[in-house]
Amino acid sequence: MNTISKLIFIFTCFIPFGEYCYAWGERGHHLITRVAARILTLSDTKDNPIGESFLAKEHMLGHLANVPDIVWRSMGDAVEAQNGPTHYLDIEYITTDPSTAVLPRTKAEMEAGMKKLCTAKPKGYKCPDEKGAEPKADMAGTAPFRILQITTLIQESFQKAAEEQKKSAPAESQIKKHLDDAFFYAGILSHFVGDLANPYHTSRDYNGFDINQGGVHAYFESDTVNSFDLGFDMEVYTKAIELKDLAVLIKFSEQKQKLTTDYLDIAYAQTKESFSMLKSVQELDLKHAVTKLGNNDKGLKIKAERKPADQVTAYFRPVIRDRLAQGAATLAYLWRQAWENGGKPNLMAYRSYDYRTTPDFIQPNF
Repeated sequence: MNTISKLIFIFTCFIPFGEYCYAWGERGHHLITRVAARILTLSDTKDNPIGESFLAKEHMLGHLANVPDIVWRSMGDAVEAQNGPTHYLDIEYITTDPSTAVLPRTKAEMEAGMKKLCTAKPKGYKCPDEKGAEPKADMAGTAPFRILQITTLIQESFQKAAEEQKKSAPAESQIKKHLDDAFFYAGILSHFVGDLANPYHTSRDYNGFDINQGGVHAYFESDTVNSFDLGFDMEVYTKAIELKDLAVLIKFSEQKQKLTTDYLDIAYAQTKESFSMLKSVQELDLKHAVTKLGNNDKGLKIKAERKPADQVTAYFRPVIRDRLAQGAATLAYLWRQAWENGGKPNLMAYRSYDYRTTPDFIQPNF
């Protein structure tokens, strides 16, 4: 193979970092958001039906759920360098026991733990650093910290609205502003919660190349999802109702008995639960989709060959339904917790046409 052919081969087979950021494609993220809004109405009270307010904005929230993958990713390399790592957590980089480990509370703690692991190199551990520099949190991903940040912003916005409502002469314009902010952040939060519902966003082998199943990321999260009929949306909703108490996540939580209002603990529990599904998803792909294995020898990332997605929908449909439903159930839980922790502002009189189609990037604060 001559030099030019080699270059063409490499550029054809190489999967850019940007593909890592996508988790469910536009349909998946939008669906998670709409289902979350609808299951939120199931626990509404007559005096303050917050689910109705979320339901009234389900499509706006769905649009916002895709902003981090579309609007923010088009803002240039400087923004993407900050945005990219917030979409995933490669849990194997920060612990050798993903199912039960107590995970770090800060980036500094994460980096200290990764440095220790990279130095000791336990059996089977692979350090994320490939160039000799000290491992950084961004190498492993920071999605749980992002979820903590955005959920806190929702809570703070609700709290400001609640405090204004308690005044003897509340300023309606201020109440509206704070609630507009809360719903904006609620839509953005959906993206990152949805990301961690995808097993491939919790593993260093995010695209299957380590097991010669390269190219699975987009195939699993977008190609198959887009091939489902519209009845699939109802299936996700029905499953999300079964999961709305988040009992599945409790055993992965540090609390073990029940989920608290610790947003980071919830994000980590979701990460662990999603990671626990990775092997079964990999086996599903190998058994029903892959027709020819790829190759990862000497860094040449050759994708596996697969059947067209619409030929394997029957096999992938149940697991993708369950993953999207789990994301929706977790999202609805976080929305309600942020509202409750924010003082339970009354939303009955809230009406707004605020719709931020291309919002500015939210800088990570961790």
